Amino acid sequence: MFRRFKIKLGQKEPLFLTCKNSDCNNIMMTQFRAYRAERGLWGPSLEECPRCKETHNYDQNDLHFGPNEVGYGHSESPEAE
Repeated sequence: MFRRFKIKLGQKEPLFLTCKNSDCNNIMMTQFRAYRAERGLWGPSLEECPRCKETHNYDQNDLHFGPNEVGYGHSESPEAE
């Protein structure tokens, strides 16, 4: 017997970067959007923080869905960090 299932991905959500300056830790929303189950390639790219004006290299491992979220480019749990 075969069953058909409809997969519902939901909406794409915005991706964020956190400033690598430990004194700043500014959370910056990017122009990128993704599904939570989706993994993509991005970077490396030099980005300047609008708050502290420091420039750092970022790639897909630095992207996340929000301030308390695991990085977009990897799948470790927050407890493992």
